[in-house]
Amino acid sequence: MCLHGQTVAGEYIVALPAAVTSADVVAEVELVSGSEIKSTDGFPCGATYTAHVISAIKGTAEGDILTFGHYTGHSIGLRYFVFLTQMRDRGNASSNAEVLTGNIASLDRESRSKCESLWPGYRETYGGLGTIPVIHGDRVSYREAVRLRRVFYQFPSSLRAVYEDDYPHGPTDPPSGDAQVEVSDFVDFLARASSGSKERLDPP
Repeated sequence: MCLHGQTVAGEYIVALPAAVTSADVVAEVELVSGSEIKSTDGFPCGATYTAHVISAIKGTAEGDILTFGHYTGHSIGLRYFVFLTQMRDRGNASSNAEVLTGNIASLDRESRSKCESLWPGYRETYGGLGTIPVIHGDRVSYREAVRLRRVFYQFPSSLRAVYEDDYPHGPTDPPSGDAQVEVSDFVDFLARASSGSKERLDPP
């Protein structure tokens, strides 16, 4: 089951090491349930998900159950890497500015307040880009992987990635196109970032 709706990334470029540092929770999870959220007068406020932690990188433990939101479009039963932050100071629009991006940003202050009270304690980051699905990557022999769109994600060359563009424009051109990273390599990279390892970022 997929919860359909508008998932808006906005103008974010996610520097993955910084995303790990700023998040309260980083983990690989499997979504076990989800539901759409509506205010008492029927206004759509996004979605809430319940997830089982498979690999814990920061702020949680393997086997934990997490509840988070609020972007729609994620599929129940599939696995994702999530970068989550806690909702703080509910009702203060400025302190929760990031969560109010996309379709929620157009709400008036009264409606925002109605939605905020319904959102779970953990929120997705970077306009929903902080929730990355696990796929069977066609460039890594269909092993489990994540796809990182270079227009949105910034990561160091030390991260073992296979690029979907096999044909650079010239012999000295850097790799281009989206990148596929096997799950085990991605977990190792996130664990290094969580421990404070500094790695130079490649340009998007």
